[in-house]
Parts: sequence; C-alpha cells; structure tokens
Amino acid sequence: MKLLSSKKESTRTWNDHFLYLNAVMNASGASPTLILWDVVKYADPELKLAMMAKYDPARPDLLQQASELVNWAQMKKNQTKR
Repeated sequence: MKLLSSKKESTRTWNDHFLYLNAVMNASGASPTLILWDVVKYADPELKLAMMAKYDPARPDLLQQASELVNWAQMKKNQTKR
C-alpha cells in the first residue's frame, strides 16, 4: 500500500496508474473494488473531493466506473496544464 500512497511521477498519466492497478488486481486475484477504491482514495488532493462525489459503490460495473473516473481526472489534469 505504500507504493499506492506515495507521490507519483508527474510524467505518468492517470491511465498509466489505471493499467498498473489492473495488473496488480490480475496478479493478486483481488477484486475490481481495489482499483476503484484506490483510484478514489489516492487521488490528487485537488481532485479527491470531486472524485468521492462521483464514486458510486452501488454500481455493478466497478472497472467501468474506475475507467470513467480516470478519464475524467486525466481530462481535468490536461485542462489545468493549458
């Protein structure tokens, strides 16, 4: 868990993090809940509150929801770089 909560390289995209979490899930046999929760829990402080508001634990498609949050976060990050 230390790796997940450590500061990430700024060159890595949200999609890179999503792919990494997918690999961890597949290698460990963990639930897709891991990806969704880690995307929200370890988000940048600037986006965390908004992500928590978008987070819906009742949705059955956890990986799809995680993917949507990752895409939204990447879009926000790209907008702030301009």
